[in-house]
Amino acid sequence: MAVREAIGPNPLREQPDIRLKESRPFTFVQSHPRHSGGNEIGMIIAYIYWEFGLLYAQHGKGLKRIKKEKTRSMKRRTFLENSCACLGGLAILDPAALLAQSGAVGGTMLDWTGRHLNEGFWSADSVFLSAVKFLKQPEDLVRVATPFGGGMGQKDLCGYLTGAYMAIGLFAGAKKGNDNAARQKCSRLAKEYYEWWTKNYPLHCKEINKSSAEPCDYKAMGQKVSAFLQTLFERESKKG
Repeated sequence: MAVREAIGPNPLREQPDIRLKESRPFTFVQSHPRHSGGNEIGMIIAYIYWEFGLLYAQHGKGLKRIKKEKTRSMKRRTFLENSCACLGGLAILDPAALLAQSGAVGGTMLDWTGRHLNEGFWSADSVFLSAVKFLKQPEDLVRVATPFGGGMGQKDLCGYLTGAYMAIGLFAGAKKGNDNAARQKCSRLAKEYYEWWTKNYPLHCKEINKSSAEPCDYKAMGQKVSAFLQTLFERESKKG
């Protein structure tokens, strides 16, 4: 009896005529572009949570007719209604995509660069944005790399070269004019990257395709650059 009073009346027994007249959240999940390939588990979870949310929402409207309903029970139902709605919304999201979008919760520069290229970024800004995420800096910094794409727009120095230089500067650059230690460290890392680059690729965009019998794999280049930079950053970070 005490349990009965604590949780309040059963909405299904006291209002047997409650019906869910629509299931739009489920239809939304089915047609959602992220799940067009069929995320069945996410669809089922979303459907269950949204249906319970609607059930409590409809029952909540009927509470006005139940004069003896306790205030505590009403608050509990409001909490359950909102919780079900929130959980339903989370269920239709793509957790992997959300995790990948934030450098603070994991991911690799190699993966991010591939994703950035698919999103429309060019060589310099795709690599630089991956470094920004890895170093947990504001992502709007990517704007400074825009004019370096496409060999500075002239098929000159490759954007993977200039973008990586900016990334190294973000990692180890001097914050004050007289910070000679930072300048030396930054120059050392830039030199190491330059030597790695020249062993694998020409300096200029227009020469890259000419240096190989096969077409340039633009995405693979960017991912190799990003993997090299992340290894460089992790190594130097351990040194302190």
